[in-house]
Amino acid sequence: MSAAVQQLLSRSLRALTVMAALVILTFFMVRVFADPVTLILGDQATPERADTLRASLGLDKPLHLQFVDYVAALFRGDLGESVWQRRPALEIVSARIGPTFLLAMVAGALAVVLGLIGGFIAALRPGGIVDRAVTFLSAMGISAPDFWIGIMLILFLAVNIDALPTSGYGGPSHFVLPALTLAIRPAARLMQVTRDSVVGELRKDYVIAGRARGLGTTQVLRRHVLKNVYVPTSTIVGYDVLMMFGGFAAVEVVFNWPGIGNLAIQAVLNQDVVLVSAIVLVTGLVVTVGNMLIDVSHALVDRRLSR
Repeated sequence: MSAAVQQLLSRSLRALTVMAALVILTFFMVRVFADPVTLILGDQATPERADTLRASLGLDKPLHLQFVDYVAALFRGDLGESVWQRRPALEIVSARIGPTFLLAMVAGALAVVLGLIGGFIAALRPGGIVDRAVTFLSAMGISAPDFWIGIMLILFLAVNIDALPTSGYGGPSHFVLPALTLAIRPAARLMQVTRDSVVGELRKDYVIAGRARGLGTTQVLRRHVLKNVYVPTSTIVGYDVLMMFGGFAAVEVVFNWPGIGNLAIQAVLNQDVVLVSAIVLVTGLVVTVGNMLIDVSHALVDRRLSR
């Protein structure tokens, strides 16, 4: 069995382990943190109605049998019924995942453009004015909270200048402020990683030898440096986009974005543990599969990772 296949099997097993842990977590979340029967019927429910509903939901069975039923329902695509909206939880989550996915893609693309351009420009003259400016701005971008960045952007670009809508989901203009808010942190991290990686590559012997043979900076970057910078920069991009997907709540609330993060806040406020567990499962599945694909792509591009 080749090293690449072994690595793929290892990462697949790791992904399955993570998903199994999420399934166990969400199973106990519904049963430990709140009683679904009490949430559905309210505190004034009679014992007879409570017992009838508990039996219909299978909550009167032993815990291990409830877990078997829960896993079987997951394989059927049944994540339970929302206590708050009285609709299938998967249907609700599916309707909200599209806006979040689109916003993540736009923000990720923006982060790549800003991060790579800023990092490469800073690396060409280490210690120069541009390099110091990029280092300062990237440090500010990493340390500033997303919700504060969003509020500042709304204040300056939507309220004072009136150039963009303050919130909502609609045309391309509605993507600008939330996408820029989400892109600043990963772009700042990508600037730092790209700058350090390029500076390190430009100081290596093969680059010095290439320049001695008459290769210009553009040729050195294109032929040699770019492929060696791919792995660290793509790691930052991939993981930060996935973290965007799992941590949208604050930004989506600030911009009233109808995504999965905003839905999670509403589900918590309405004590809908069934819907919260469905959001955890779907988000966890997306992040876990995404991480596995990133690792596999690195193994295919850089064989050193497969050893």
